[in-house]
Amino acid sequence: MMRQTGKIGFWLFVVVLFSSLSGCGQANSGKNVIIVENGNGGNAGGPAIVTVTDYSGIRVPNVTVVLGDSDGAMQAYGVTDAAGQITFDNAPTDATVTAANRCLRSGSTTTTYSMDIQYDVNGSVVLSLNNCATTADPVLGPPAVDPLIIGTVTVNVTNTPVGVTRNQMTVGRQYFFGYGILLTRQTITLRESDLDQDGTFSVVVMGMDAQFNTIAYGLLTGQTFTDAMTVDVPMEPVSFVQYQISNIPATAVALQPSLSTYNGNRSFWSGPVYSLLSAPSSTTVAVAYVPAFGGEVNYGIDVELDQDHDGIADSRFSLSPALSESAPSDQNFDLSTALSAPLVTVTGASSARPTLSWSGVDPASTSASLGVNLHSPTTSWYFSIRNFMRSRTSLRYPQLPDSLAAFRPNRVDYVDLYTAVSEGGLYKSSSGWYAAP
Repeated sequence: MMRQTGKIGFWLFVVVLFSSLSGCGQANSGKNVIIVENGNGGNAGGPAIVTVTDYSGIRVPNVTVVLGDSDGAMQAYGVTDAAGQITFDNAPTDATVTAANRCLRSGSTTTTYSMDIQYDVNGSVVLSLNNCATTADPVLGPPAVDPLIIGTVTVNVTNTPVGVTRNQMTVGRQYFFGYGILLTRQTITLRESDLDQDGTFSVVVMGMDAQFNTIAYGLLTGQTFTDAMTVDVPMEPVSFVQYQISNIPATAVALQPSLSTYNGNRSFWSGPVYSLLSAPSSTTVAVAYVPAFGGEVNYGIDVELDQDHDGIADSRFSLSPALSESAPSDQNFDLSTALSAPLVTVTGASSARPTLSWSGVDPASTSASLGVNLHSPTTSWYFSIRNFMRSRTSLRYPQLPDSLAAFRPNRVDYVDLYTAVSEGGLYKSSSGWYAAP
């Protein structure tokens, strides 16, 4: 049945790497000081050159870097030199390398915590951190730049079709959402970036029902801008295509078919969510689209699963064909062709060295990444891991020196393992996650 819803042990010795002027301090020598914790310095016998950069690629000095074995047990640590590098001799095979940094952004009183961890390192490696500089952040993107304001436009929605309980407006590149309300009149400040290449701008109004399904639209394109202008937007019903969905797995708890179109600055996305009270073997669902958009069309379906049968979704998979430049059309989705979704578990979730484990990764996937949110008594932070051996089924959080005590977690908030492959014009992805109870 389907219903639609909204939705270290004791120190043995210390090794200090200096230039031939023995006895000079680190600041005078300009070399790294390497502290060896476990007395073996590793077992591979090869050096590991670690370079630390910020997110724009600029090298960062005085960052603590920790060398561990394949299980993350600490072998040595030190700080990067003026060139943002540190060299560990006799590094272990499949080493774990961690870099962590604390910094203050200009004008901020809140410390930013940033970490990068690479597992299964054999040789040189580059780690990247947030250095609180005015460079691009992989999550937030580049720093905001105030574009040139060109004036205002007032959008007036002239009618409300039956069933519409809330509106979403897109004016140029700006989005406005009516959460539980109807946006029937909105004054917007436009910037140069809101204009299309031909100097005009567009307005899109989407009307949704109480279950957040798009059922109506209004569209104005090619509008010549005049400061303080008013535009009237009439709304009319959307059109629909049919998705025939087959081989739905018994563990499925929700389906989200989606359709998106893009043309210049204008975009449209529709994605109704269907909650499965019991998973049928197949079904047909209607997905909305706006006929007047044209441009590229992207179809997709996302399926949430409850693999451990505890009543809570713990994984998902998605299918998405290649972009089409044809008009929207009915689609068939055979879910038996999807990647199997991994199941993620965490042991020692409240310890300083939790273990993240997973099973069920589809061997057909060609990429995998792990995203982790952690919490300590003083802060929380996020890191992602991409370059680990695909034969792994677990990773243990690295052991850290006291200087990085703030990065010793006492809670795992969230873990997500994402896998993907592109084949035969179809992009397939799947993920499994752990969320703190």
